[in-house]
Amino acid sequence: MGGSRLEDVNYYAPQIVVPYNPRIIVLYAGENDIAEGLTSADVLAEVKRFIGILKKSLPNTRMLVVSIKPSPLRWSFWPEMRRANELIRAELSGEKKVKFVDIATAMLDKSGEPKSGIYDSDTLHLNGKGYAIWRDILTPLLK
Repeated sequence: MGGSRLEDVNYYAPQIVVPYNPRIIVLYAGENDIAEGLTSADVLAEVKRFIGILKKSLPNTRMLVVSIKPSPLRWSFWPEMRRANELIRAELSGEKKVKFVDIATAMLDKSGEPKSGIYDSDTLHLNGKGYAIWRDILTPLLK
């Protein structure tokens, strides 16, 4: 398939994240994992693993975990992706330096389907309007 997977993020984090000692990290992952057959519980386990790496190596770094987004191309996976979002939200509810950020709700129309006009022609990747949704939600949290 291709694309980033949480297993890869966790494998490379000590080499490509930790040395930079970032003030804040924004993690978007899990979509490709579920599309490749992992379960919501698997995704939660990998997110927890990443948070564990950060807490050990970068205890002062804040983190935003962005919800898995809905997309027309992967709509058949949405129930499992939504479950992963719910599990991650619940897991992070008591965290001080790690926050779950729901971008999925803003990407759905009133009927609960992916909004039209926010995806590229592949109906997976976002266009400028789609990324504007993310920008409007994430920008205030990065300050």
